[in-house]
This record gives sequence, C-alpha cells and structure tokens, in this order.
Amino acid sequence: MNPYPPLTEEQEQRARRLHAESVIVQTYGGPFSATRTLRGWRAGTLHADGSWTEPTRASVRDYLVPDMAEGGVDCVVAHVGGTDDLALWLSEFDTSAPEAVQAVTSEEVRAAKTAGSRSFILLSGGAQGGNIEAELNRLHLYHRVGVRAWELTHSARNLVSGGCGEGEDAPGLSRLGELMVDEMNRLKIILDISHISDRGFWDVLERSSAPIMATHSNCRAVCDHGRNLTDDMIREMTSAGGVVCLNFFPRFVKPENPTVEDLVDHIDHISELAGPEYAGLGPDFCAGRWGWVLRSWWSHGSSDHNKGSLVIDYPKGVEDTTQMGNMTRALVKRGYTDEEIAGILGGNFLRYFDSVVL
Repeated sequence: MNPYPPLTEEQEQRARRLHAESVIVQTYGGPFSATRTLRGWRAGTLHADGSWTEPTRASVRDYLVPDMAEGGVDCVVAHVGGTDDLALWLSEFDTSAPEAVQAVTSEEVRAAKTAGSRSFILLSGGAQGGNIEAELNRLHLYHRVGVRAWELTHSARNLVSGGCGEGEDAPGLSRLGELMVDEMNRLKIILDISHISDRGFWDVLERSSAPIMATHSNCRAVCDHGRNLTDDMIREMTSAGGVVCLNFFPRFVKPENPTVEDLVDHIDHISELAGPEYAGLGPDFCAGRWGWVLRSWWSHGSSDHNKGSLVIDYPKGVEDTTQMGNMTRALVKRGYTDEEIAGILGGNFLRYFDSVVL
C-alpha cells in the first residue's frame, strides 16, 4: 500500500482494521470494469513496447479481481451498454466464477465478501445513440437479467434528457424520459443522475417517487465543474434519501494536482450539507495502471473528460483500484468515526441500494 497520507502508528492500525472489516464498494467502476476493457483482455493486446497480453475468456477473474483484492474492494458497480455488453458480462459471470459473482441486493454483496468472492452490480443507460433508450420495454429485459441501476444520460443529450456537457441551456427530461423515470420507479431500478443536465436533475428529482443517487459526481462548490453537483442539488437529493458518491477523475476533484485528501474535502462538504451517511465512493477509474485502456478510452472522445490535454494521473494516493486503502487512511486522518468511515466506504450505498431495489 502506498503510504499516503502519513499517519501515526495508532491511526495506521485503525485504518487497516477498518479497511479489512468494511464492505468496500466502488459505485461506478468506469473504464476499469467497462466491456471495452474486458474485450481487450479477451482478445489479447499487442502493446506499444512489443509486449503481448495473452487472450482470456475470464478477464474479470484474471484482471479485475486481483486489483480489487489488492485494494480491498469487495464490489464494483459496472456499466453495460447494449445487449452485446450485457451478454459479455453474463458470460464473464460464468467463466470468472466463483471469484467474481453478480449481486442484486446488499445481502448478496455481503455474502460474496464472506465467501472470499468479489461481486458486481450491473448498471446500464447513458447512451447518446438511443440504442437502449429508444425502446421503453427494454427496461424489463435488463431488469430481468439483473441490472439494478440506470445512468439516464452521458454528457451529451440522448432521447431521455440533456447532458451536463451542453452548458446551462441544456434541456431537461423529454416525455420519453418522464416515462422512463416512471417505469424505473415501478421496476425498482436506481436512477443515476451523474452526467445529466442541471435542468434534467431537477426534473428527475421532482418526478421520481424513489430516492435518486449520483454514482460518480462531486461538489461544485469545492471544484467548479459542470459534472459536479451544486449545494442545492446535494441538499435536496439527500433529504429525500439519496446518496452522492465521489468521482476520482482528477478534473472533477481539483483543477491541478489533486490528492486523496482533496477528495476528502468533497466528503467534508457533503457532511456539512447533509451528513457523512450520504457520501460514498464512485471512482470511475480509467483502469489505473492499465495505461493502454485509458489511451483507448480517450481516443473515443467524451464531452466532459476530453476537453484540454490528456490527463492520466488520478489523485495522488488513489491512482487506481489497488490503492483504495489510502482512501480509508485519509478518512482516519481527517477524524471520521469508525461508523462514518464504514458507511462512506460502502455501507451508505448498500443501505440506499436496498431502500430502492427491494
């Protein structure tokens, strides 16, 4: 474990104990667990230095699980796009078992930890091309095979709503978007408002009968970026029972040279507005030490990640999944209680998760 930030011996022992005892959830895996990444490992990859990654039919077991184990991560919320992506994940649950399993409740996440397995909750949506959102009934298919969360947009608009990358005048929910919110409430699918336009956020909050969440968004008052949430947004969604899970992508943490302690500044802010029981962690890791994944991802473009020069380095101390223990160390250093830390690491999300899907 990278020794950052520095702690006293007593703090160090406490951090190690909490990290081992807590159920640690990354509420948004991002490129680390994306199907594009899994396909790269399944196909085999020739790297710029001439080295070759052998193909495997169990990329989750061979690549994701070891990094999660090293970082003490028990569960990742992984994104699937169209039905081909969904089929790939279902195949991976077959070939990567028992090291990797699918979970649809917090009880299954906890049971996997007890059994020594790593669990994955599937999230879908966000498409700009409308391949998912164009047909409302597809929600039933996705729900039947275990998808339990839905990202309503990416940063550009789709058939559901405007996106956060379009600026202040971006539209809110369309009529189809309203119907999707209603249907997801009925099916008990989590509504994820990360990436949505400001107007879309308020439309979803007003229409949804269930608490909503941000799987990977930060505080705009701490870092002024359109991907982050305003104080009013955070107050209103948490007062209704929602949670805000932090994105580790550097540009959304601090304009320059962010560290794990800068991430805790966002947690402090959420705690001041609503309480630490409404904060979680959704790193959106761009595969960390797997640099070829990030370069491949970046080449496809993104309206909020890609403006400006290529940023590879995540905050100091939490550059990838293997270093998640430093998040616990930073929370200990900042003075959070054992209960608060266990909640932030995953307990808060699991409480919220069951409140919506059960």
